[in-house]
Amino acid sequence: RMKEAAEHTILLRRPALVYGEAGLGKTVALTKRASETGAAIFEVDPTNKGVSPMLKSFIRAFGHEPTSRASCDLKSECEWLAREKDTCQTYGLDSVECKQYRQSRLLLVDEYQILEPLALRLLLGICFKMQLPLLVCGNRESLASRSREAKLAMEQLRQRLLLRFVIGKPSYRDCRDI
Repeated sequence: RMKEAAEHTILLRRPALVYGEAGLGKTVALTKRASETGAAIFEVDPTNKGVSPMLKSFIRAFGHEPTSRASCDLKSECEWLAREKDTCQTYGLDSVECKQYRQSRLLLVDEYQILEPLALRLLLGICFKMQLPLLVCGNRESLASRSREAKLAMEQLRQRLLLRFVIGKPSYRDCRDI
């Protein structure tokens, strides 16, 4: 399912959500997908759930070190990294390499449900604007400690993720393949 979700999000250039119960191997499958495709990946944890730390994680996922401190400048850096034409020119890639680079330009985000609503809104906005394929992965439920308003905001943001893939219990074949 992770491979299918990644292929759909690359093809359609739209964010996709992969979710399921805890402990079903979503993180393992996401990490495997990143290693197979060269996709950028970062995991959300309590240290990078806010806007600025999330933007810095975004930049680091693409192999760069953030140069700005202000959120608006970090957002510009993220958009620059997501812009495939500039990135291909910067690294001097020819058209064949650039095509391969675009195919692996997928951004994978694990444990998205930990993100603060504003950080998730900004991440989705950058990916929509720059047509960066984004695959977010996480548990079915968001954190219980959130306020009612934050849960409503997260649900509204989830509604923008029209591509949804549910991870169920793995079969024997799934385990063997992984």
